[in-house]
Amino acid sequence: MGLETIKRANRIIKNEGIGSFLFSFKYYLYNLAEIPPTRFRHLRYNIRYGDSSPEPYRLLFVDPHAIEYVLIPSFRSEIITRGTHIKRGNWDIQVADEVLSTTEEVQSKYGSRRLVRFSNYGLHRAIDEHITNQKPWSETSYYDAKVAQGVSEEELERERKETVELYHTIKQEGYRLQEELSEVKKEKGPPEYDEIRINIGRNGQLILDDCRHRLSIARILDLETIPVRVFARHAEWQRVRHRVADIQEDPKDCLINHPDLQDVINFEAWGSE
Repeated sequence: MGLETIKRANRIIKNEGIGSFLFSFKYYLYNLAEIPPTRFRHLRYNIRYGDSSPEPYRLLFVDPHAIEYVLIPSFRSEIITRGTHIKRGNWDIQVADEVLSTTEEVQSKYGSRRLVRFSNYGLHRAIDEHITNQKPWSETSYYDAKVAQGVSEEELERERKETVELYHTIKQEGYRLQEELSEVKKEKGPPEYDEIRINIGRNGQLILDDCRHRLSIARILDLETIPVRVFARHAEWQRVRHRVADIQEDPKDCLINHPDLQDVINFEAWGSE
């Protein structure tokens, strides 16, 4: 435990009490336990994939409207959020087309993970209705669904206020990288850890995993690009990255501009500029 950590512990005990310190210390130990498996995972990726091995915190800059779906439940609920992952399975092709507000609704209806069109996602619809159309927050279907689950009105009002404040900040100051924000926490890793997290499906589709409020605001403001980090790639998409990097597979016209291939395409080999 470093000197800065000890000083921080003393500040917490002095300003917030022993209870807050014990909670923070438990969180510190939990984070510490994540480091070895994360390093081992990335070592395995480096050995297996070589030049196409995904960098843990490399940022992509994408059109927020290109992130068409949100994964519910998100992967962050079950795997270490440090670094990046390669995941198999059908998580990227099982789609729910109706309007759904909460994880509980998805699990109750389908019993498993689903992709929900972001324009149909209850939180985004509520934010859009409230900010764009001045619809009262308490009259949105998202609000009703959360109250039905036992979320307090105070908590929902806090969420509304923070979301509206963030909207006005981004509108007035622009969308800033996490490394530009002085208040960003770094217990989990570099500032890039806290950027919007996306997953990439087998065909290269961009899927939101976390940071739904920020994506919603970016879409409402019609921003051209936003920074994101890739939390999980489908194993088949990583296979595409690997074959392209090894000049075994020509990146077709539909993929030549894909943001997650720019670090592996050998443009000279394929005769592209």
